[in-house]
Amino acid sequence: MQLELLSVLAFILATASSITAQTALSGSHYANYTTLNLETQQSKSGDRLKPNGLNNRTPPINVGPLQCWHIVRSESVFSILCKGKRWNQFTDCSNGYRYTLGPLSGVIKTTIECPNKTIALRGGAFS
Repeated sequence: MQLELLSVLAFILATASSITAQTALSGSHYANYTTLNLETQQSKSGDRLKPNGLNNRTPPINVGPLQCWHIVRSESVFSILCKGKRWNQFTDCSNGYRYTLGPLSGVIKTTIECPNKTIALRGGAFS
């Protein structure tokens, strides 16, 4: 009986931990994003961009040809226009997370808005 009770208690604790971990990434941790392909005029947007890791303050290394211009950082938004074959945009937010959008291909303007009006500290693109 004690062993069964301990097993049930362990299951409840494990389930509660799992639920807590899942709800930790609630809407307050998701960033908004938009993309506009200047070649096709197709645009996409969303509000569920998950952080892909902690903001380590080190920009990713660029390994391929990539041209970028029209870089804008304002309050909670980082936007950039880039041309490349396979590239990603990243934004580091003051909530401690890095958000990455991609891979993208072509001439695309991307915008990431940090969640809950946290500040866009830095951003860029890499291929």
